[in-house]
Amino acid sequence: MTNDLITSTLSIEDLDKIDILTFDWETFVSMGMVAREWKDASQWVLGKLALGVEKIYGLDAIGKYANEIGINKKTLQRYRWVVKHFPKVKATSQKILPFYAYEAVANTDDPSKWIDRAIDKDWTPGRLLREVQSYKTGVPMDKLNLVICPKCHFKFNPSLTKKNNKV
Repeated sequence: MTNDLITSTLSIEDLDKIDILTFDWETFVSMGMVAREWKDASQWVLGKLALGVEKIYGLDAIGKYANEIGINKKTLQRYRWVVKHFPKVKATSQKILPFYAYEAVANTDDPSKWIDRAIDKDWTPGRLLREVQSYKTGVPMDKLNLVICPKCHFKFNPSLTKKNNKV
């Protein structure tokens, strides 16, 4: 299986046929990037669908829809929020930032400003998250000591109060 095939037509059934022990670093990175793109694309699609459900059936239908498709209601609401507030970003377009970067700015005063700044300054998504956290908490960037849970990947700063722990 060539890298082109892996990056363009890999299906879930194909995964069982792949011997990952033959991969070199570039193949692991390439496949990881494609998988992340799939995840991003699905989040944009789910957000767009949730936006449609809201417009046709009303805001109260989001919970029922989330339940029907097996997604947490709050997660689906975040996806919908991102799609609603960043309509020019397309699920199929080549995005500079992953979906979670757009989620990270959701609770800021001017989400578009943060995205534009991250793109202009060539920030990584992690840097964007830290910049937003620094701004929200008033803790200088060099004082942010994020701890990431190895099991659930929850990010928190033990030096912040419990109220401000979420990134």
